[in-house]
Parts: sequence; C-alpha cells; structure tokens
Amino acid sequence: MCGIVGGNIPLKKVLPMAQAIKHRGPDDHGDYQDEHISLAHVRLSIIDLSSRAHQPMSYDGLVLIYNGELFNYLQIKSELSALGYQFDSESDTEVVLKAYHAYGKKCLDRFNGDFSFCIYEKRAKKIFACRDRMGNKPFYYYHKNNLFVFASELKAFKSVFSLSFDQQSLGDAILFSINDHQKNTIYQNIYNLLPGHWLEYDLSLNSLKLNRYWDAEIPEDDVVFDQNKFNQKLDEFEFLLKDAVRLRLIGDVPVGCMLSGGLDSSIIASMIHENKSDVTYFHSSYPEFPEIDEYQYVAMLQQQWGLKLNRINPDFNSFKLDYSKLSSVQSDIFRSYSIYSQYAVYQKAYSLVKVMLSGQGADELFGGYQQHIAKFLADDPQNLVERKNVYNEDVINADIMYMNKYKLGNVEKKKTLIKENQKALELIHESLPNYKPDWDLLLDKFESNVSICLKNDTLKYSLPQLLRYEDRNAMNFGVENRTPFTDYRVIEFVLSLPKKYKFKNGLSKYFLRELGKRRLPKTVAERLDKKGFEAPDKQWLKKMGVNCSMGLVALRLDLFKQLKQSLAS
Repeated sequence: MCGIVGGNIPLKKVLPMAQAIKHRGPDDHGDYQDEHISLAHVRLSIIDLSSRAHQPMSYDGLVLIYNGELFNYLQIKSELSALGYQFDSESDTEVVLKAYHAYGKKCLDRFNGDFSFCIYEKRAKKIFACRDRMGNKPFYYYHKNNLFVFASELKAFKSVFSLSFDQQSLGDAILFSINDHQKNTIYQNIYNLLPGHWLEYDLSLNSLKLNRYWDAEIPEDDVVFDQNKFNQKLDEFEFLLKDAVRLRLIGDVPVGCMLSGGLDSSIIASMIHENKSDVTYFHSSYPEFPEIDEYQYVAMLQQQWGLKLNRINPDFNSFKLDYSKLSSVQSDIFRSYSIYSQYAVYQKAYSLVKVMLSGQGADELFGGYQQHIAKFLADDPQNLVERKNVYNEDVINADIMYMNKYKLGNVEKKKTLIKENQKALELIHESLPNYKPDWDLLLDKFESNVSICLKNDTLKYSLPQLLRYEDRNAMNFGVENRTPFTDYRVIEFVLSLPKKYKFKNGLSKYFLRELGKRRLPKTVAERLDKKGFEAPDKQWLKKMGVNCSMGLVALRLDLFKQLKQSLAS
C-alpha cells in the first residue's frame, strides 16, 4: 500500500500534502507535474521491491499513482501479454496502468484487490480515480469552484486548506457513530469517494462526474432449508475463502495474521497455516479483564498448529500515552477505544512484518452482531424458541429487549430513538449548537429485513467504518492490511445466501460456524460468546475523566475536541 495526493494546484502545494502522509509510504517517493496537474506518491514496497516499480508511472499519455494491491495481477498480466503488451517490471502497478490502457474503465470489472488510484489522461486532460469494490483503500477529494484536490487521508488537506467542520456529518458521527455511509465527511468541501465508485474530473471544463460500478445482490428469501444444498454451498464457500486467503499471501515481504481467538480470525489463520509456514501471528490480550480476554483460545491454536505468536498486552498507561497519537492517526471520529487494541498490535508488528491478514468483515456478512440477532428473532418466532435451548436467561432477556425494538413501526421506532438519545443530544449541542440529528438515517440502520440489514452493514455502515480504522492504524506503521472476507467474490457469495443459512438452531453465523467445525478445535468452533478485538472502554473512560453516564458519545465528543485542537495548531 501507499499514499497518493494531487490536484490542479502547484507542486509546491502538493508536496507538503505528501509529507503529511509519508508514513503510508516509507520506502520511496515520487512526483509529476505539468501545466494542468501535480501528482505525488509515497510507496510501501510489497510486490517488486525494485526501482522499476517507482511511481508516478507513465505509459502512452497516461500517468498513474496507485495505492493498494491487485491480487490477481498475474492473471491479468498474462491476458495483457497475449494482447501484445510488454512489461518492464514485476509490479502490479504496471499491470493496473496497462489494463486501463487496454480496457479503459472496464478494467475495474477484472480487478480483484484493495486499491485506490488516479490516472491522469494527458491528451484528454482528465483525471480518472476509483476505489475498490469494498473501499479497503481510501480516497478523499476537495471540490469547490474550480479546485479539485485529492489525497489518501484527511490530514493531508490541512497543509493546503483552512478546514472547517461540517456540523451535520460531525454530529451524526458523534451521536450515531455513522460517518462512512455517504460522500460527505466531517470537514466542509472534502468528500469521500464511496466504495465501488469511480470519478472523472475534466480539467478543461472543471466538471466532476461520479459513477457506481459495482453492487451486490441479495436473495429472494423464501428458501426452505435443505441440508444437501447447504453442504454444497459450504464447499463452494470454503473454496472461495481459501482462494481469497491464497491471493492475499502474495508478496515479497514478511506476512503476519491478526488472531483474536474468535471464529472469524481463527478460520483465516487455519487457511494461512495450510498455505504458508513462515507467518507471525499477533494477539491483543487483557489478562486483567478476563471478561474480554481470549488468550486461552489463541493458546489452544498455537499449541495445536505450532504457531509463532506475539502476545501484546495493552494497558491503560500505554493507552494514555498513545491516545493523542491515535486520534491524530485516525483524524476522524471513531466509535470506541476498542481500536486501540488493533493500534497496539500494528505498533508491535511493524518491525516484524509488512503485510497483515485479519478476519474483518465476517460479522457483517453472517449476522454476528446483537442487532442482527434481534432481527433474526423478530423475523421468525421459531428462532427465539431455538435460541432458548442454547443460551441462558440473561442472554435471552437482552435478545428480547433488542427484538422488541425492531418489531416497532417506524413512527414508534423514531420516538424511542429520540427518547433514548435526548441526554446525549443535549451534551452534543453544547459543542455543536446547530446540529439537527438525521433520525431517518438511524431508522435506515434499523431496517427490519435481515438480508437488507446485512447488506447495509457490509457495504454502507459498519464494515466501511472498520476498514477505515484498520487502514489508518496499519498504514501509520507502514504495514499493509489485507482482509480475505472482503474479497468481492466472497461478499457476493455470502450476501446471496438465504437467511436460513445464517441463523439456525438458535445460533447466529450458523454457516460460518459449520465451516469452523471442519477446520478448528471444537472448543473454538463451538464458542457461544463473542468478544473480538475489544478494550476495557468503561474502565478507561472513567480513568480518562470522561462523563461515563454518556458512554461512548462522551468519548467521541472528546475526540472532536482533539481534532479541533489539531486544526487550530
């Protein structure tokens, strides 16, 4: 992965932008300018470490700056070679450039990867830019009057523009923890190119065009459960996921894997273990908080598979020292302190590996969160009967509480949401007096159709946010994160599965659990609890002096203060 910046501004203004994100590319840097545009690139070398892969890269009137990895580049390179194209490097960058030359925008249909890139068409005087289908790699742009400027991170714009907050987007991010669903960011006139989209900017006409090039379909959900068909689908999925893992192990640098001990990352680890032996595994552990610690499960996998494991133990003292840096790294509102666990892992990993795989994305796809379970239960009364056979009374009571919310009509839901958030809103108005909550936005997130909800959380709400967190944490330390569950083939396949495959016998993520039974120790595969990469939010909030009665809203307001100070400095 790398960092890219550019626009119709002088190079002397673009270079400080590149300097602001130099952590994304510590291995090399380059720039380009003519009378219409300036471009700059900072490189993290993963494939073809030689200078032949230097960027910006040019070919027949095209200039490319590229952030990411094209995992199927060898296949596409072979196709292009058959068309007569010759290559001067072993890089995927050159494949991207010549694929665009051969196929134009349609090259995106052939790509399987994590990427954002910009191609300057010198003859047409146009900028073409895009993001991968899932938005694993970021692309932000400033557009006002006749100015068009872009960058991989929000912080890069600070060196060029005097930034102001967008109160609506900022307020929604603080109150609802929703800020990756739309093109608006928390800063005025700076926009987020959405996943699966491309843009074209005409430098002569100063006109901007946006287009969505990919979406995923969801099924007609009236399927009767059939065990034979289920097993066939499970075989197909296992093959797909194994291939997604195989592709993400490609590279010329050391590889790591984030291992929480939960189902998702353990399945990914099992597939890595089959493919590659020289991999380092990383686990974030909180032994002083056994209610969120999962080390016992990781230790079990380590012993059974002989894994090379690094156990990281973040504590409050290290968090307090890193908090200001963490907020600067993210340069945006984040949901909770839990992302510090991930930050601490990458902090340790950067001296050992340059690529890190993780299990990100499975909860959104398979319905692993509380709101998904509530919707499954509200959808079919039999699901609650089956769940009572598996879980204790405390879990069931919590399930019923959430389920009843989803049974309400939209008018009642809205009244409930306003009542629940009233005190938090009063606190937000102390800092953002003009903010008016978009309650309909939250209603959309409360969509009662399970399949639509899973698609929304995968493509619109939850997962894009988590991918943003991980990109910033990883790239701050010069590590490339890769997430096999976000391979577009996996996304399309899982979203097309009937909901009866995802919740059965009282269990969420049933389909993935059945795959886990094939590949993992029984104790790991059949876990009923869910923890993930958590941090002791409540305890740390209290120690940080944050108003705990307002919970995570108070945390996000504190983040806003940090960002405000950063703009003023």
